Amino acid sequence: MGDYTYGHVKKVSSTYHIIMQLGHIVYLIQTPDYLKATDTDELARLVYNVTERLVIGPNDSLVSVITFQDTQEVKIDIMDHFTNDTLLPEIDNLRATLGNLTGLTWTSAALLYLTTNNVYTRTEKYLVLVIFENSVSPGQTAFEAFFVRSDGISIIVIGIGPELSATSSEPRDHIASSQQDYLYVDNIKYLCWQVPNIAYFLDKNALRENIPDCPSPNVTVATTTPSPTTEKDFTFWIIFGSFLGASIVTVSIVVLCRCVQKNKRKTSPSMTDIENAVDMYRNSRLGQRRQTFCSESTVSNNDVDVTCSSTSLKKDGNGNAAMNGHVKRSIPNSVSNGHVDDTRDRNRIFTHENIAQKMMMQRMQ
Repeated sequence: MGDYTYGHVKKVSSTYHIIMQLGHIVYLIQTPDYLKATDTDELARLVYNVTERLVIGPNDSLVSVITFQDTQEVKIDIMDHFTNDTLLPEIDNLRATLGNLTGLTWTSAALLYLTTNNVYTRTEKYLVLVIFENSVSPGQTAFEAFFVRSDGISIIVIGIGPELSATSSEPRDHIASSQQDYLYVDNIKYLCWQVPNIAYFLDKNALRENIPDCPSPNVTVATTTPSPTTEKDFTFWIIFGSFLGASIVTVSIVVLCRCVQKNKRKTSPSMTDIENAVDMYRNSRLGQRRQTFCSESTVSNNDVDVTCSSTSLKKDGNGNAAMNGHVKRSIPNSVSNGHVDDTRDRNRIFTHENIAQKMMMQRMQ
């Protein structure tokens, strides 16, 4: 058989099977005119691979092959072959003789043909129905299938191609003996995967090994073609980019504000700065304004900057120096005979010490 049987090794039937008494198997195959030569090859291959797993003989099983579309054609009659040796080569020849039939799909007429022409002559009767599409008369098909099953014929249905599906109601619910007896493949090249299931339906002791080199229906080919970018994609990225940019700006502002506050706290006067300020103000004239003191001061720029900074002292509405909202009122100098009044001088020192204390309180706040 060459590569036609997917590399099958010829075997002795009695090694694998128990004798089936007076069985009759009919392959009823739809052959619409759109089938290609490779398709009819797959159909003939299906019949061959299933049949070679069965015991064929006068006291075992016999086989018939019938094709249909608008009409029916008997390709192999039950009385033509009584052994595997003569039957299998005849099935092999079906690749060239199956042919394509024209017309509508009259599955009901094909089922009626089985019961009105006494096709079955054995006790055990089986029908292997292979279809590519639903019948033009589903109601009539269901009616005829009921009578076929009532006549003791077990029906297994194999659906092939896009016109059907794994849940097609007509073959699954109205033709097959049960829903489990409806098998489906979406492509005819995967038909070989159903060989063990069909053989088991016909003979529970039949060989159930898979066909070597049969293409797996579970294998998918990954595509590397990138999907085109749509307008929706651009809109998404624009919105996402705007949101991300706003988030970055917000976080940056928060971090900057915290850094400024931290640096501001770090520049608060230290205890040494406060003591230096007290010492410098102790040398000022009583009632002298801060502006005058700062402009006349001969101390270093750093020291003057500490005491004369706008953050150290505040002014009231009249330009007088103030601390924490309290105005330090100017006290005129009291000079007697060219000498500074000691009492006033002590008061001036006391006043500057108050300023130092207040500056320390301000720093602690």
